[in-house]
Amino acid sequence: MKETKCLLKLIFSFALLFAMFLLSNQEVLAVEQSEDDKFCYLSDITYSSGSSVGWGAITYDKNLDTSKNNGMITLMVDGKKKQFFKGISAHATSTLIYDISNYNYDYFTSYIGVDESRGNNGNGVKFSIYTSVDGENWNLKTPVSPQVMKGNTNAQFVKIDIREANYIKLYAHNNGNAGSDHAVYADAKLIKEDYEENVIAAPFIKTVAEYDEILKGYEGQEIVGEYEKVLLQRELVNNAGYDILQFTANYKNAYKETLEWLMNDLDTLRMYVLRRISRWEKLYEVYYHII
Repeated sequence: MKETKCLLKLIFSFALLFAMFLLSNQEVLAVEQSEDDKFCYLSDITYSSGSSVGWGAITYDKNLDTSKNNGMITLMVDGKKKQFFKGISAHATSTLIYDISNYNYDYFTSYIGVDESRGNNGNGVKFSIYTSVDGENWNLKTPVSPQVMKGNTNAQFVKIDIREANYIKLYAHNNGNAGSDHAVYADAKLIKEDYEENVIAAPFIKTVAEYDEILKGYEGQEIVGEYEKVLLQRELVNNAGYDILQFTANYKNAYKETLEWLMNDLDTLRMYVLRRISRWEKLYEVYYHII
């Protein structure tokens, strides 16, 4: 009985916590901006006609090779792999055009680069970003001679002034060879002047390396209590991904509270990890069948 109750709590919590992950598989509709919105993800806006890719399709909120990095957009940032929940993948040579005339924002920001899963393969990709008032005459906002970027190249963070623009165009050139040109615009956003990125890490979520250091202090002890909890927390972070869990915790307070409860409720954490429930979608479906 206790196990059933705990499982129901687990299903309910993760159905809420990861419902947003399921939305990335749905059709993207234009979103309406309220006066209080400080930012808007570009992947929540429908791209305009004239957009194209060199291979595959324009892909929102996941990389082009879903067998790598759990399908998450991944870039090298400051020499380390960093995963992103939101973003756009568009194989070079690609052109992405957005009508932003109905969005009252001041800047476009994004990490640009080639998905880390491509490594050193290919000739690399060159990125250029343009803005326009009428959608026909374009103004280049990035260097005329852009850096050639590969999967093992550090991503570039760009901040483009869009206060006088009605359109924005993201262009990725294949540099003469289309192999491995998985161009991505990670965490691509339209933001207001006073927008501040929330970069405070949730302290109850640690990196795998941090958990490994903590576990050294338990060597030789019986795996019970705090020792067991740290082991299970490490397994959860290792499977779900540190960056994704941090993003979730900072996305909404309700998600943060739910995630903190899961990681500190030993019975529920044990049940989740040991049952090896590996897909949030399954939890979501089970939850709705129950209710």
